[in-house]
Amino acid sequence: MTKALLIAGSPRRGGNSDTMAAIAGHTLEQAGVAATTIYLRDLNFSACQACGACAQSGRCVLPDDLPPVSERLLTAEMIILAAPIHFQNLGALTKAFIDRSQPFWAVKYLQKQSLINDPDFRRRRRVFALLCGGTDYPDMFDCAVKSIRLFALMLEAKYRGGVFLPRVDAPGDIAGDPVKASAVEDGIRSFVRV
Repeated sequence: MTKALLIAGSPRRGGNSDTMAAIAGHTLEQAGVAATTIYLRDLNFSACQACGACAQSGRCVLPDDLPPVSERLLTAEMIILAAPIHFQNLGALTKAFIDRSQPFWAVKYLQKQSLINDPDFRRRRRVFALLCGGTDYPDMFDCAVKSIRLFALMLEAKYRGGVFLPRVDAPGDIAGDPVKASAVEDGIRSFVRV
């Protein structure tokens, strides 16, 4: 069975990012995809310390909750990030999580090894974004998308776009808006079919 890993990146429990992750999880399961959701706010982890240890070992040495999640990233065929936009970029939890992918970069570019040895599995791996933010600036999601594209590259996965919802700020803005909720559902359905 196809496995998907949903990363919910908001510090706010029950907010719009959680709603997008819940809609995505339900839609994936309806499509026959086994989905697991990880809420970053429930994990004990820090930002990358730039210690350089991963350059030698290809593994992060920080003793926190992220190394097991990193292992799960390598076994998921689909990775979905549900996150808020703060100050025109990913919120701090999601950005710190992505920054901790430095060991993947070390394996690929310093050790010149592949993270995913099965070429068929590597070809199927893909990343999707579910992003929301309170403003409606035309370039509001651009910085976040750049980070997510690089994250996908590090994971030997293809970035397959996302659903980007402006003017979403107060808790319930997505749950109370059938058009926005449907946009998330439709986006996930399309992502599964890719």
